Amino acid sequence: MKKLPTVKKKLSFLSLTVTFMLILLFSALSCTNEQIEDEILEGIKEDTGIKISVPIQNPGFESGKANWGSTSNYAISGDEHSGSKAAKVTGSSGKIEQTVSVNQNTNYILKAWVKGNGKLSISGQTNDFNTSNFEEVSVSFNSGSSSSVTIVGTRDSGDVRFDDFTLNSESEGTTGSGQIIAQNVSTNGNQTGYGPENTVDGEIQNTESRWSSNGYTGKYITYDLGTTKTISSLKIAWFKGDERKAYFKIRVGNSTSSLSTIYDAKTNGSSGTTEGLETYDFDSVNARYVRISCFGNSSSSWNSIIETEIYGEGTNPGDTTPPGAVSNLRANAGNGSVSLSWDNPNDADFSNVSITYTGGSTTATGENKTISGLTNGTSYTFTVVAKDDSGNTSSSKSVTATPQGNTRGGNNPSDILSGLDKWKITFPLDGNGKDSTNDNRSGNDCNDRNRNASDSEIEMGDLIGEIPMPYAEYFYVEGDEVVFKAHCGGATTSGSSYPRSELRQMPGGNDNYWSMNDYQYLDVRVRATHLPVEKPEVSMVQIHGPGDEPLRVEYRSDEQGLHVVQNDDIEVDNVLPYSLGEQLRVTVTVQNGRVYCRIENESRPGLDAWTDDWESADSTGYFKVGCYTQSTMFLEDCKSGEGYDNESPNAYGEVRVKDMTLDVTY
Repeated sequence: MKKLPTVKKKLSFLSLTVTFMLILLFSALSCTNEQIEDEILEGIKEDTGIKISVPIQNPGFESGKANWGSTSNYAISGDEHSGSKAAKVTGSSGKIEQTVSVNQNTNYILKAWVKGNGKLSISGQTNDFNTSNFEEVSVSFNSGSSSSVTIVGTRDSGDVRFDDFTLNSESEGTTGSGQIIAQNVSTNGNQTGYGPENTVDGEIQNTESRWSSNGYTGKYITYDLGTTKTISSLKIAWFKGDERKAYFKIRVGNSTSSLSTIYDAKTNGSSGTTEGLETYDFDSVNARYVRISCFGNSSSSWNSIIETEIYGEGTNPGDTTPPGAVSNLRANAGNGSVSLSWDNPNDADFSNVSITYTGGSTTATGENKTISGLTNGTSYTFTVVAKDDSGNTSSSKSVTATPQGNTRGGNNPSDILSGLDKWKITFPLDGNGKDSTNDNRSGNDCNDRNRNASDSEIEMGDLIGEIPMPYAEYFYVEGDEVVFKAHCGGATTSGSSYPRSELRQMPGGNDNYWSMNDYQYLDVRVRATHLPVEKPEVSMVQIHGPGDEPLRVEYRSDEQGLHVVQNDDIEVDNVLPYSLGEQLRVTVTVQNGRVYCRIENESRPGLDAWTDDWESADSTGYFKVGCYTQSTMFLEDCKSGEGYDNESPNAYGEVRVKDMTLDVTY
């Protein structure tokens, strides 16, 4: 790694110190609250050692390829450090890049989680890395005369992955007044999408990240410091602060019912000359709650704050290390609701998570939360930030989901699919509700490592009504479809190397078989909606026999496309043009020892159906429908010698079923 030489600018530091002391002396003599010029404020801000966070768009690639340069230069991978996605650079000319705004002549440190053999570069500085697992790397640099810099990630060999970028200024100089981090922020009203949490997210340059509320009569925002602290100033960035004056009061106290005004700008207002942070000093006071009461502005009745920073005179900044971000963030959309789940960071001082979305915000201390009262058909992006006991916040993770109503009513799979009493389901979880991601069993082959008779996949026979957690995460309703989801770190059955969330027909109410000579019929409308990464393939419909699989309908995003497997060893590739998410109707008839299959792509009207029939290699069988992944986190062992990489445990397959009709002879 190339290191930038450190140059101490003693004259500049001395000048700033003298200037700061003169300002304090002048304030004491005049007993007024004069506005300090922006240039001087910037120098003081650097001198006090406060870190400045630079916004990076889509830092964890949860929004796919947005904001990271040419989309042809990289791919999105399910092998990630956290969340569900990361960037994957494969070709010699591949790269990711993003240009961000910075302050001039400022020391910064860029951090990212990486995997593989590649380079992380910014502003002429480079860190070379070569790691088989995700590791955090950093690059330090000085912005010099530049007001913007470009982050670049490239590969040296193999596949390289990038995830979870952060960019912060490095603290230098003496520590004077320390910033106090609020533990909670609330308000007596806000415009939809512009909640109070936006004022403490560090996004000073993003004017869309703000609190806004309409009214002349004292709309307020309250910051809870958690305990009583000594405070001596506030910095506030007002929306359109360079176009209008904001009228306000700063009030503090140890109870929200007994607050005292310590700074009154209801008449004079803010400066009206900057949209950056303005400093409001006052005599030191001990308080737990800080409230900014607002009374409109010089142009309208709106009150809008981009960012608020609270400082205590002579206080020790204490713990300033942010907690780790949540991982494995996922969302299940329901009827007017979305259920979120995630894994909390392992930090000993972890406190809670903050969840924001269009129209609201909430907090949680556990690892799941259901957001209700949402509008069906509207896409919502949920942003989750972890907080520790000191109020430090992690990098954010986001996931998008669209709640959907259904014309049949109900939120349970049995409300959508009739006849579920004739099926059972196999989940990608063991009998304790766990998966295989923490597998530490001995053995080097796929069978030894991926399954064990004592903890193989759990099966559930009663599918009528509500499906309990954690199983509802893999078998649930979204809109008018039932979703089957299986992750590649899931547990497996003794007869398979791959995880599944799949219905198994129960002829006669038990694990029986019907005869291939008798009439059997299945009609199902199904679509594949998500594939694993390294081996992107799922099975949707099967006939399973005691010796072979007479039928398997699969989709794979390569040259095989939508394909049909007949009697285990005959594959018919690309039976129909098909893309991920398109609606299929699969009709299967069994009679006189033969299998008759018809597949239609209902998303492409006018396209001819595919039909075929063949003699079954088995004399008995049963139907299976759902998501049977054809990949696993142990793929290298399962497909030894075939050049596959292991899947991320969180990579997954997903299949959705809309209708299903069953008619069998037993």
